[in-house]
Order: sequence, then C-alpha cells, then structure tokens
Amino acid sequence: MTYRADLLRTHLKVLIYIQNHLDEELSLEKLASIAHFSEFHFHRIFTASTGESIKSYVRRLRLERATSDLIFTDLPIIQIAERAGYDTQQSFHRAFKEI
Repeated sequence: MTYRADLLRTHLKVLIYIQNHLDEELSLEKLASIAHFSEFHFHRIFTASTGESIKSYVRRLRLERATSDLIFTDLPIIQIAERAGYDTQQSFHRAFKEI
C-alpha cells in the first residue's frame, strides 16, 4: 500500500466519522487522533484535500442536514437550529443565509 492510498483511506475514515457523529462535538484533537496525525498535520491535510477547514466542513454538513430537516420533517425550526449547533433561531438564520 502506498502512502497516498493510506492517506486516502485515513481521510475517508475521518469523513465517515464526521458524517456519523454530527450531533457530537467534533474537535480537531479528536479527528486528528482518529487519523493518527498531529493536529497541525491533520488540519493541513484536511484543508488541502477538501478545500475548507474542518470547522467549515462540519458547519456545512450540519446546515445541509438542517436543510433536509426543514424540507422533509415537521420539526420546529428552533429544534432544527439546536440540532445544527445554534443556540438561537436568529443565529441559525444568519448562518443559513451565509451559506
């Protein structure tokens, strides 16, 4: 197995972990430990391969899930906002508009 293939496998493992744990705190420390890299090295590799920081990536996934929840569920907006990591409906609305 080449270094590049190992790196791809590790990256996919982290992406799947993020997707399956969106309701949890996803710290750089935790994700770097899953990848078995230092935090600095992992953040650099993640940003280079996805084109966005870990924080932006997680935020985008949570907002994409919130979009689906708004369309396909009858959940109250405040509950969807809280699930996406926002304390208020106003901050959720602002973040949603930015995206």
